Amino acid sequence: MQKCYDVSKQIEGDGMLRKIRETMVKHVLGSKDVMFQEAKAVMLKQLDDLMRDILDDLEKTMQDSIELSLKTDGVSIPDVTLELVMVKNHYKELQGREAQTKNH
Repeated sequence: MQKCYDVSKQIEGDGMLRKIRETMVKHVLGSKDVMFQEAKAVMLKQLDDLMRDILDDLEKTMQDSIELSLKTDGVSIPDVTLELVMVKNHYKELQGREAQTKNH
């Protein structure tokens, strides 16, 4: 835009405002594709940088999780066998009571 401003400063005489406006319109119309391509390139670079940052963060988090997991005890899931047997027994008792209620 600076080039357009410099050219516009040189305009003098009758119809000066119209000529300045025409100069600026021509410059903008001629530059809009270039400006769009430049803006698109900047945006794509920022998106690429963001993607790389996210991947780096994920990799670090996963690596930390793996290291932590390897440092912990080998049994990470508790044994709930006794609790399961107890729940099954209670379930059978409830079924028995329900059957008795239906018979009476």
